[in-house]
Amino acid sequence: MGAAALILLLGVGVGAMTLRDPDLPDTGFANATDAPPPVTEQASPKARPAPSAHPSPATTPAPATAGQPSGGPSRSPLPSASPAGNTGQPAAPAPVSRVGEITGIGGKCVDVSGASRADGTPVVIYTCNGTAAQTWTMRADGTVRALGKCLDVQDSGTWDGTSVQLWSCGSGLANQRWVYDGATRHLVNPASGKCLDARDQTSADGTRLQIWTCNPTYQANQRWNTP
Repeated sequence: MGAAALILLLGVGVGAMTLRDPDLPDTGFANATDAPPPVTEQASPKARPAPSAHPSPATTPAPATAGQPSGGPSRSPLPSASPAGNTGQPAAPAPVSRVGEITGIGGKCVDVSGASRADGTPVVIYTCNGTAAQTWTMRADGTVRALGKCLDVQDSGTWDGTSVQLWSCGSGLANQRWVYDGATRHLVNPASGKCLDARDQTSADGTRLQIWTCNPTYQANQRWNTP
């Protein structure tokens, strides 16, 4: 091939390169007239709405273990309550009966006449002699006893001059209950409100005892010294 033909071929090649769109990718064979097919834009498909979330079922809390609060610390059992009436303190001792002579006007002793144990035996004052007929037990229940029987207001009387006698002790009998007032030295029968009294204000041996309205001047025949 001659020089002229070579130059012509070179020129054609240069021209072809010149006509090529510099922005197009180099395919190695496309020319200037070739263009990529138009791209048709398609609408994006609408997104499907997300399905609604189903509510979760409510969770039922587990029951707490018996004897222990839920979620709390364990607790020690409480001590058992003490039995009713048990305060832990020793019981008070029972009242002690007082035993001895009862003396009154003239220093004479209250005496069971003739030391008889028969119901209805008169109670008198007499010179003190230390015998069982003059030994009295003043008990917490209010009874005043000698020879196993009680100082008794005859027929449960409440009037002045009612005699006092010895009689079998009964349970809770008002005419056998006596209260000693240490301030006045009166020995009072609450059922009648009257005082033990030496009749006629005399101190002679054998003077009968009775009940009488308590004297506010504390007459000697109503003042007594007890065990």
